[in-house]
Amino acid sequence: MTKLKTNYPNLTKTVRATIKSKYSQIDDKGEWHLNPGNLKTSFRSDIQISKDVNNLLCIEIEEAQPHPDTNVTKYWPFLEANPHTRVTLLQIFGRGFMETDNNYASRMQLCKFVANKLEAIYPNRFKYVWHKFTYPSEYYLHHSEEIAYLIVDIIRKELSR
Repeated sequence: MTKLKTNYPNLTKTVRATIKSKYSQIDDKGEWHLNPGNLKTSFRSDIQISKDVNNLLCIEIEEAQPHPDTNVTKYWPFLEANPHTRVTLLQIFGRGFMETDNNYASRMQLCKFVANKLEAIYPNRFKYVWHKFTYPSEYYLHHSEEIAYLIVDIIRKELSR
């Protein structure tokens, strides 16, 4: 799969580094932890945070993915294969994705469509949350750590629900 070219900093790495260096605990109770790798070895997400092996918050940061719907669809066979696992998927659409793909609106719509289907099939096991960053390019280029903090705030809100 080809990635779209972008001149932006790698936001996934910045978010992971921000979590590691700035937060001794991600949630208020200290129950959720950043996974150094992926808990389920045959399954990958950009960032995984877990309470235990059956409660995952998976973050997909779309910076240069030409087909972000695959980052939603891949949870379908994962949920089938792991009947005791609950997943909250947080999909972040970054500025790089929106500026390098003319079809980003229809691709985001497809992500939401697939996610709604998964929520209907797995009502107590799958939850989808998406967020779009639309800062001007100049801001994104020079303030990626601040955007990382905003993403961490979104993560913390999801964990407190």
